[in-house]
Amino acid sequence: MNGIRGYLNTAYGAIDPSWELTLELLEDNLYQYFEYKNIIKQAGVFNFETYRKNPLISTLKDIQATIIKQVLNLGLSPYAKAKIKITEDDNSDEFINSLTQ
Repeated sequence: MNGIRGYLNTAYGAIDPSWELTLELLEDNLYQYFEYKNIIKQAGVFNFETYRKNPLISTLKDIQATIIKQVLNLGLSPYAKAKIKITEDDNSDEFINSLTQ
């Protein structure tokens, strides 16, 4: 998370307070992702006694989808970064003057 916060600070100058909830949720989801991944690694993907796959696999898949959405919303992937339009400083007076001339 330190790397993500550092990137956001570098890219945007500061982390907007409205992003904090998304960042906290991302941090929680990343923690769960790595926890469940370790549990699956230890327990295995398939239980040969019950002939069923580990139920945490579907949970891990859901968490991955959520993480991807959060990464896209924060502009942290190359794809998301390419979709962000960089605009020059808005000078409303110049814009209004250009429309009235």
